[in-house]
Amino acid sequence: MALIEIVIASGKGGTGKTFISSNLLYYLNHIAPEYRGQCVGIDADVEAPDLALSLGNYVEILYERPSYATQRPEIDRSRCVGCGKCVSVCRQRAIKLVDGKPAVDIGECEGCGVCAAVCPVNAIYMIKHRVGKIVAGLTRYGVHVVSGELEPGKRSSGKLVHELKSVAHELYSGKAKVFVVDAAPGIGCPTISSIAGASLAILVIEPTPQSLHGALRLKSILETFNIRHIAIVNKHDFNPQMVVDIEREFDVVGKIPFDPAVFESYVNTVPILVRRPESRAAKALLTVFRAVVECIGY
Repeated sequence: MALIEIVIASGKGGTGKTFISSNLLYYLNHIAPEYRGQCVGIDADVEAPDLALSLGNYVEILYERPSYATQRPEIDRSRCVGCGKCVSVCRQRAIKLVDGKPAVDIGECEGCGVCAAVCPVNAIYMIKHRVGKIVAGLTRYGVHVVSGELEPGKRSSGKLVHELKSVAHELYSGKAKVFVVDAAPGIGCPTISSIAGASLAILVIEPTPQSLHGALRLKSILETFNIRHIAIVNKHDFNPQMVVDIEREFDVVGKIPFDPAVFESYVNTVPILVRRPESRAAKALLTVFRAVVECIGY
């Protein structure tokens, strides 16, 4: 059976993406008979990873290593002749002349290596640069999660997500049937890396103009990649008319009502399917997740 990769995404932050991801992982691992114990979470929101925390946090770390997802230039000032070619070709304006010699602003550098390629005296060389770390382990509620964490001020989040997904495949291919990827919000590099290769994307949308606008932008990217996508409307009872607008644009497979039990479960880092299974939101989630299982075809 081919590995199924489901990406949970949103056009903006705060729509409930990780709430859906964490509870879907719990449902697939503990309730859905087709996938029991065979689903792994991937937290691709590397700037603010909290998928493992939403599942009670790690109780056992099985894998951890630093990520050197990019390179940075080092300049041998004894060889540099101060010609300024590296300054003129840097699209990020990360290299500036200081006292007649180039200096690199690491915070602006993307690690493309063009400066090293054009240097006429080979005074610039590229070295690996640590941008974060990758961790895999078992969470309190029995779900394996692979997380990436970008260090403060570092860039290359898209490359870190690509590396993170590769590690997940190395660790769990042959053991897992489903990967659930909790993507970064928006349409930036980490989101594009998250959706690459996905079997199905689930967009989490709130009934607000901002959320719908962001979701439509994300939809255009998914269509460019030819990725099948469905939608879940969270807190649908806030604005029923806006839900009608969303349903005109998306294949909505379910709606989650506003429910204070969601906040209660979230602040206690417990899936709502565990803490408040009798709540309105939990019952709606079960209906939605059954529809998701039908969508993935098993």
